[in-house]
Amino acid sequence: MDLGGLRTRGALNILSVCAVVVGLLTPGTILRREWQGQVYEVAVTTAGFEHDGRLFRSLSAAASAITGVKWNGLRFFGLKEA
Repeated sequence: MDLGGLRTRGALNILSVCAVVVGLLTPGTILRREWQGQVYEVAVTTAGFEHDGRLFRSLSAAASAITGVKWNGLRFFGLKEA
C-alpha cells in the first residue's frame, strides 16, 4: 500500500486512525480489559484512543501504556486472535 512515502511508523499511525474512520472501531466505543486485577477502559474517538485522560494515536500505544510493554492493541483488547 502506498502512503505517500511515509516511514513505517507514520504509516502505522495513519492506518490506526483510518481504522476508526472506516468503522472498524466506531467513535464512542469503549474497550475494556482486565489486566493484573484492574479493569482498564479505552475510548475510541475521532482523533484516536483515549485512556486515563491521555490521547493515543494507536490502540497499541494505549495497550503499551497500560502494560508497560509493547503490545498489539487489537490482540490486547481481544479484537484479534493470537
